Amino acid sequence: MIESSTVAPQSENRSSIWGLATSLFLITAAVNLQAPLYAEYAHAGHFGPEAQTIAFACYVAGLVPTLTFLSGLSDRLGRKLPLMIAIMLAAVATSFPIIWPGLEAVAAARMLCGAATGLMASAGTAFMAELMNGHSKPPEAAARIVAAATSLGFGSGALATSLYLLAFPGTLLPATYGGYIVLACCGLIWMSVIHERVRVRSTV
Repeated sequence: MIESSTVAPQSENRSSIWGLATSLFLITAAVNLQAPLYAEYAHAGHFGPEAQTIAFACYVAGLVPTLTFLSGLSDRLGRKLPLMIAIMLAAVATSFPIIWPGLEAVAAARMLCGAATGLMASAGTAFMAELMNGHSKPPEAAARIVAAATSLGFGSGALATSLYLLAFPGTLLPATYGGYIVLACCGLIWMSVIHERVRVRSTV
């Protein structure tokens, strides 16, 4: 089997690396965006600490099946599509507490974020390695960028909401939710124009 691929210009490739890193950041930023309000949502719905724990654990209910059954999706459909779906899932998840600010919405959002993270895990590092290959960088460089982007994302969502609540306490609908959806839409557009290596396969 012979594989050939097209290679993007260096400037385009650099923009693609930044776009992919931003997308990975956005996907993971959605995971803990509502975390500072878990207790308030539980109190408003007359739920106890056990319900908060269950809502938090719904993330795993989305993550594990996605990793189990869809881990090879990016090998069949390309890297971009699973990542674009992941961004859309993260945006939809963030819209749930806006429509219905309660612990049930948080549980559903956590499940979708788990699925988004699973799709990202199967495609993100592989895509970054392919893009970094255009810069003749070692595979470790791609792994470091992915680790940095996702680590910042997991912490930044909760941090942004916490800072907003410090400035504007007492709300169940912080502006960070709507702001995230706007950023996710921008990230989706950026991801859609990222150059993806084209594989041409033959049986020769």
